[in-house]
Amino acid sequence: MKITLDGNPTSTSIRQDILEAIGYVGQIRKAKAAELDRVIKEAFGELDVRLLVVDEAGHLVPSSRRRNEDRLGGAAWDTLKRLHEELKIGFVFVGTPVVGEMVRSDSQFNSRWGEAPMRHYQNDQSWNGLLGALDQALPFEQSAGLNSRESSNAFFAATGGNLRLLKRLVAEAVLLGARRSDQKLEIDYVAKAFDLLGYRGTNPFRGLS
Repeated sequence: MKITLDGNPTSTSIRQDILEAIGYVGQIRKAKAAELDRVIKEAFGELDVRLLVVDEAGHLVPSSRRRNEDRLGGAAWDTLKRLHEELKIGFVFVGTPVVGEMVRSDSQFNSRWGEAPMRHYQNDQSWNGLLGALDQALPFEQSAGLNSRESSNAFFAATGGNLRLLKRLVAEAVLLGARRSDQKLEIDYVAKAFDLLGYRGTNPFRGLS
């Protein structure tokens, strides 16, 4: 099961995200934390959930980077820690490198979880294959040729092989193309997406056809 954190998550919003993910339709705001935790535990058991993925976990880190009660994350992290103990399933936190700082800052966390940095792709056959698979998954009738030599090099120049940056770039370009009901993802939309997202450096998609 997966939840995605927004803004400044709290104990309440984390429980709400989990409950919404499992389709809970009861009253959330008026219920006590212990009752919500009971519902979550029972639902996870019935659904046989084995893993909870917490995406955008970097939102757990206060933007000011000031510690809350001598630890980053404060009550929100404590809630996730308690749920981990109660649910007895795997937790995976996905986010920017600051998530690693969160884990290292608290001995109770680094005794439970380790770090697995996402390695960047090299501009090789693996990168080309990734772009080819991504091209096939796009919601268009025709192939965009994302894994052509010129396009592959441009995507690598734009993202440095970072999968998260690649996904954001393609997703933004798809939105632009879908608005015009095009039959394929034109490279011009990727160029526009590059500018809209504020990616650094010279736009490598300009001039490609």
